[in-house]
Amino acid sequence: MGLLRSLIRFRKGMARLLASPLLLILTPVSAQDIAKSQASPVAVARASFEALKRQDTRVFVGLFHPDEFKRFKEFASEVFRYDKPDAAIKEIRKLFAPYDSAERVASASGSDLLTAFLKNTMAVTPGLGEILAEAELQILGEIEEQPDRVHVITRTVLPRPSPVSCQRSDGRWYQLLNEETMRLISALERKKHFDKKGVSVEQLSESVTMDTIDVLGHVADGEDTAQVLCRVTMKIDDFSFPILGCYPVRRGETAWDHLEDNDKTKLVDALRAKWSP
Repeated sequence: MGLLRSLIRFRKGMARLLASPLLLILTPVSAQDIAKSQASPVAVARASFEALKRQDTRVFVGLFHPDEFKRFKEFASEVFRYDKPDAAIKEIRKLFAPYDSAERVASASGSDLLTAFLKNTMAVTPGLGEILAEAELQILGEIEEQPDRVHVITRTVLPRPSPVSCQRSDGRWYQLLNEETMRLISALERKKHFDKKGVSVEQLSESVTMDTIDVLGHVADGEDTAQVLCRVTMKIDDFSFPILGCYPVRRGETAWDHLEDNDKTKLVDALRAKWSP
């Protein structure tokens, strides 16, 4: 559950989104095209994927909700606040090049920082472009968490589907930071929390527990499988953090019989039993 492990997971998880090396190529985009790509959550998911396939970073980053740039800049600022960075922090700092100091990060926009981070992440993953060049986007369905927040369940390269989370603002839909990025941000928050207590997160790795499971909905994945979208709250000592992800439920499992229940208590109990060692 350490920061370096989360960074490795982030690099691997980005394969779910990317179809080729992420290069900074600027192409003109009409207002009409932008309006189409943000007309619905599914449109955002498709536009995001296609932008990456044609290596158009500007369009891809432009699909993010403005609040996500603020969140990502706060993350970058925290990374450069360490006077004596450890190995994990040093590795993360490399991914922000050319923004290699607290001063440069402060003067950069969140959009620029996110673009640099994604570009550098792909640069340190050799061969990813060749592996993912033939990637195709499969949309399994949508799950509405709130009227203005919808998760599009997609599959690209890896067998396990992942959500493209979208938020509506001023009549336009935007994508949110993906689950791997949020896990990396959460890992830094954990590190800060336990650094203040003089405790290593690695020392507490065996004490990780599952606290709450919030079932947001499910989509069919063939005739005999459903992908259940859950926000699971984990705890390490006195620190809680959420994980958003898709989990398969198959016909014949106890959880399958409770997918359509209005009261999700039995479904949650079945999921806990399934995940228990």
